[in-house]
Amino acid sequence: MSIAKTPSARRENVTRVTDVEGYDLRQYTISEEKKGTAGELSEQLSKETGAFLVAIAKKDEEGGWKILSSPNHDLEVSAGDIVILLGTMINSRR
Repeated sequence: MSIAKTPSARRENVTRVTDVEGYDLRQYTISEEKKGTAGELSEQLSKETGAFLVAIAKKDEEGGWKILSSPNHDLEVSAGDIVILLGTMINSRR
């Protein structure tokens, strides 16, 4: 499962930590054709970019968002879910 290379995935700079290390928090929306588990996504992101999966946000029944920090590896990731990643500025742009 890849979100960074998917044309329909949207990337948004949620906030930037301005310290010497240059870490960045980014959020991405999972596209229609992507699905899998948080564990699969976390492993792929770590291998490809070195980014760390911080949280997944899922729509709740009232139309709001439920943020699941440090999600279980067996949590299903679906189209429209939002993933929040932590990585260096260089790795976050991949």
